Amino acid sequence: MLMHKEKKVIARILDLSERLESLRQQSENNPSKNKKAYLQNKVMLYSNMLEKSMQELDSMQITGFKKPYDLKDLKAYLQSEPLIDEKIKQNFTFNILRLPEDIKGEMLEDIKELNKCYSSGAYRCVVIICGRLIEIALHRMYYETTGIDILEKNPGIGLGKLIAKLSEKNVGLEPGLSQQIHLVNQVRIFSVHKKQKPFYPTKEQAEAIALFTVDAINKIFR
Repeated sequence: MLMHKEKKVIARILDLSERLESLRQQSENNPSKNKKAYLQNKVMLYSNMLEKSMQELDSMQITGFKKPYDLKDLKAYLQSEPLIDEKIKQNFTFNILRLPEDIKGEMLEDIKELNKCYSSGAYRCVVIICGRLIEIALHRMYYETTGIDILEKNPGIGLGKLIAKLSEKNVGLEPGLSQQIHLVNQVRIFSVHKKQKPFYPTKEQAEAIALFTVDAINKIFR
């Protein structure tokens, strides 16, 4: 019988595989260059998550499973197991790998709240917390580089200006990272500030923003 952790990993692999197939089809059929680029970035993130999940399954050395894995066999095996928790297949958990000790507690609390908001369907809250997480990470990056706590001099500085300040100090972000942060910030702005037409992120949009956020912070602190 599979253990709970093993079930969770297999369910995640199946879910990610289905999502990837859907995203690839959307990307192929979408004529918009901006939308296609957005979908392709999401495909890349999901592909990385799938690869890591496959590696995790490898490490478990489950009897009867051999590489390369057949998704049909994994699905059949999972369905044959008793007492499968459906929540395993419905909810993602967003985790950040490395955090500096002095901000670790604060960020872990935010990540815990992020997961609760996502699980309960509070998707605007997910986007708002993502913006806050990136702000904390960039503030820390600026402090490590300059030794200056920019919040003391400019407590209301936004993400765009903060990235510009980092650039002034010759601190370059990885290719594509500033665009990821800009995307998260733009969606956060639309979610927070009053507009003529209210913006309510969908589950898929909130998930994408959370994945972009986690990926960005992992890159900042790796």
